[in-house]
Amino acid sequence: MRFKRIFLMVLDSLGVGEAIDAINYGDTGANTLGHIKEKYDLFIPNLAKIGFLDTINMNDNPKVEAYYTIAKPNNAGKDSLNGHYEMMGIENHIPFKTFNQGFTFDILSGIEEVTSRRVIGNKCCQDASIIQELGERQQNYGALIIYTSADSDLQVAAHEDCIPISTLYEYCERIRALTLRDEWRVGRVIARPFTGTPGHYRFIHSARRDYSVKPPEKSVLDSLVEAKYNVIGIGKINDIFDGQGINKQMKANNNMEAINKFTDIIDKNFTGLCMVNLADFDSM
Repeated sequence: MRFKRIFLMVLDSLGVGEAIDAINYGDTGANTLGHIKEKYDLFIPNLAKIGFLDTINMNDNPKVEAYYTIAKPNNAGKDSLNGHYEMMGIENHIPFKTFNQGFTFDILSGIEEVTSRRVIGNKCCQDASIIQELGERQQNYGALIIYTSADSDLQVAAHEDCIPISTLYEYCERIRALTLRDEWRVGRVIARPFTGTPGHYRFIHSARRDYSVKPPEKSVLDSLVEAKYNVIGIGKINDIFDGQGINKQMKANNNMEAINKFTDIIDKNFTGLCMVNLADFDSM
């Protein structure tokens, strides 16, 4: 390696302009960082010093202390898996499927068959409002709340007092096997246990578990591990790559915890790559 340590931070969904296929996903005019900057007086002096804000319009700013640029994706689809795959050198031209209008009847009936549980929800939701809306019904029926975040994911929520977390994990493993079929091709199945009382439900973030597909080919992460370098994954990095090419994982319940672990790793002596994912910039 030319460098002893490389740090890669992914600000999930924090884009600086639409991709060339934005029209295919209803994302025309997308520019999360630009739109935030329009509404708020961002005080981010350290990021500004490395050209972060200049990426919005690709201004030529000689005063910055780093290289900055923008990249356009080649991989098909707009989901987290394909984006992370491409960053780590994996080509994948068959997009994972999204189900923003709800999952098909055969997927839902398959879930009910492999879990012996009723399914409710079946909608797109990017925050905790889904459990406020359906949490009490889930408890009353002993059902599974099925929803998607508009990514290629199938999320499964259940109250821990109604369906034990270990049982929810078992259900998600069965659903994971079910949704590997080519005609469905769901990128991730996500277990989302929650707790609390009606009107005050909350996700148990520390118990979230993602069941991703295996990467379709070897990545840069695998090459680093094979060469005996450290590959440290913080946040959901390990889940995204299904553990492949990661030799040290660090869970994080939220972005602040991920940043704290990231800055702690900066002080450590290691040789290799540390990759961290900070999530939810599009929804929070």
